[in-house]
Amino acid sequence: MSFKMELSDTKILKNIFKSFKGFTDFVELNITDESLSANIMDTSHIGLMHFELKEELFDFYKADDLHKVLVDLDNLIDCVELLGKDDRVILSGSDEELIIVGEGESTTEFIIKTIHEDYDAPKPPVLKPEAIVELSTDVFYETLKKVKNFNNEKICFEINEDVFRSVCETDDVELTSEYVHGEKVEGEYKSIYNIKMLLDFMKSKDLSDIIKVSFGQDTPIKLCFVTVDENAILSMILAPRIEND
Repeated sequence: MSFKMELSDTKILKNIFKSFKGFTDFVELNITDESLSANIMDTSHIGLMHFELKEELFDFYKADDLHKVLVDLDNLIDCVELLGKDDRVILSGSDEELIIVGEGESTTEFIIKTIHEDYDAPKPPVLKPEAIVELSTDVFYETLKKVKNFNNEKICFEINEDVFRSVCETDDVELTSEYVHGEKVEGEYKSIYNIKMLLDFMKSKDLSDIIKVSFGQDTPIKLCFVTVDENAILSMILAPRIEND
């Protein structure tokens, strides 16, 4: 059994894998005749990332069967990062190895041995968010950076029918950012989340100008990037921080 796919734009791969550095130890790539995808749970089990690259994204795509390819995540990320920014990428292999070739001014080949051991890939929970809004990626990212400047570990998101609000409180400063969202939201909700995990996900911000944000009252938040052609998807589900008053 084998598979092969070719992609002329390395930026999509590089942008997606930026978020995964240090996230966990292994990743199981799911390769079907329709897409390349994976679910990745962080070591603290509070965040789960998912990506999917559809067949239509690739210049050439062939998978003769369902493949579940388990590899060391850091090795995979290192190989992707070493590809040239203008390289044409060829992914191929079998259940025994994953081969990554970058073709540009020179040709570079990486062969990653697959791991053969029992592995239960994480499955995303089914969420029923009380509020879903689309925000400017740049605005959302700048808000997170402002909070990080105060060395705070958490951020509170609040939403009502008019505005999406980010709140950060320290002993000396309270920082509030508001964004008029224009979406249909019924009620008022707020939840607190880990700022580092959010910023790690935002390393992939160049995927899209828009980020979809879904959450509710003290519920997990889901962040999602979708490329303009809808052929590449990256999302993260992050558990809330529940704090006693």
